[in-house]
Amino acid sequence: MLTKTLAFLAAALLVSCGGPTETHDAGLLVIVPEDAGVRLSGEDAGGPPSGEDAAAGAPFQPDAGSDSGPGVSPPTDPNVVAIVGPAALLEIDGTTVYWGEEHYDYSWTMFPRVVVKSMPKSGGPQTTLAEFPALVAWSLGVDASNVYIGSSLRDDECWMPPCSAPMTLRAIPKAGGPLSFIAHCGLRQFASDDESVFCGGWIGATEDSPSGILRVRLGGSPVLLNDTLTSVVTISDGDVFFRELGFVMRMPKTGGEPTSLFAQPLNGGKTIKVESRFVYFDTQQGIYRVPRLGGKPAMLRAGTITSLDARGGYVFWTEQHCLGVMRSDGSGERCLETQGNPQSVHVDDTALFFIRERDATTREIVRLTR
Repeated sequence: MLTKTLAFLAAALLVSCGGPTETHDAGLLVIVPEDAGVRLSGEDAGGPPSGEDAAAGAPFQPDAGSDSGPGVSPPTDPNVVAIVGPAALLEIDGTTVYWGEEHYDYSWTMFPRVVVKSMPKSGGPQTTLAEFPALVAWSLGVDASNVYIGSSLRDDECWMPPCSAPMTLRAIPKAGGPLSFIAHCGLRQFASDDESVFCGGWIGATEDSPSGILRVRLGGSPVLLNDTLTSVVTISDGDVFFRELGFVMRMPKTGGEPTSLFAQPLNGGKTIKVESRFVYFDTQQGIYRVPRLGGKPAMLRAGTITSLDARGGYVFWTEQHCLGVMRSDGSGERCLETQGNPQSVHVDDTALFFIRERDATTREIVRLTR
């Protein structure tokens, strides 16, 4: 414990000399078909549930099968798909779960190495896709061919900007292969449409990565779509949606003048999600919804959250000691999970996945089926 305490004090000293000055939660990226849905207990095929049974519906059902990894006791919870290292970033596609772990070596640098892994959604062998030194892993995303990781890279020969801690987004082939540089972007949240990556450019602009909203093809140069500084970007159909201070904006993927969807002096927030007719986002005050084509915004619930997703007329989020769900209008709110500080929730057609704390050095990847 003393060694760990001294390590963190030393890390804080490095921060005061030019390193990162803020503790950040994982970014979030989920791009899913808008006509797919997750049905809670009691919901029929015609739409969301209603009445008291829906508001107090049964939790998602347990799954069979899990993988604990080498040297780790098997989980006792049948919902646990795997026991993994210190993970905070999670992503899914049609068949696979991906996650990022931060491992501190407690050397004199005090900086971690980031490990990106994958496994089948049903559990099974864990595959290491990439491992590299970094200050912080910020965000994770996938498309048809690649896994993307946003991180602050570490340079052991340089602690001070501009050579230290640039925000860097890189691609890892799903089939395996070397990391590829995308751009100096990827803080908090980015998006991909299988042709291009859309992200907020790093505030310390360079010739190869300007500051603002970027569109980047793998192996190509960034195209500046808008000079707005933002760290939260997503896409839906032909539009880019992004956050700027208290604003939520929409603009075409090809660039152009943004349209303001929400403009209030609200602080914080790190996610934005487009599902069906609405845009969902968080602030320090709570979760909000606004029509994607413009209209009256609504606050769905109060409180700070750590991740957010929406699917089939429901909104899912994580906060301390609660994996929450509610209807898209904010009604029927309840906690599906109250243990282990759940985080990084992602939803697909049949289940939701999230990370749950197990102990100081390990986490559980949990799957709850409808």
